[in-house]
Amino acid sequence: MKEVEYLSTGVSSSQDNWDNHNSLPTNTNPHYLKVIQKIEELKKKVDIEIAIAEREGRIATPVEIKEKIETKVPKLLVKNLRK
Repeated sequence: MKEVEYLSTGVSSSQDNWDNHNSLPTNTNPHYLKVIQKIEELKKKVDIEIAIAEREGRIATPVEIKEKIETKVPKLLVKNLRK
């Protein structure tokens, strides 16, 4: 069976505003743009983690990718904390 992990977009949706077939919000969802943007952002982060793992000659597991994405602290925040 395929290993699956889910990343939160930070926004919930009712069944009426969710397209289960495409795993995307419907365009009637009040948070449509926000959710679409967050999904695209998360997809880019996943692609980066996969590319890093491939460059290191290893396979990144879904659990590892999720942990890395969810625990990354924005660089700007780190800079502000160091001041």
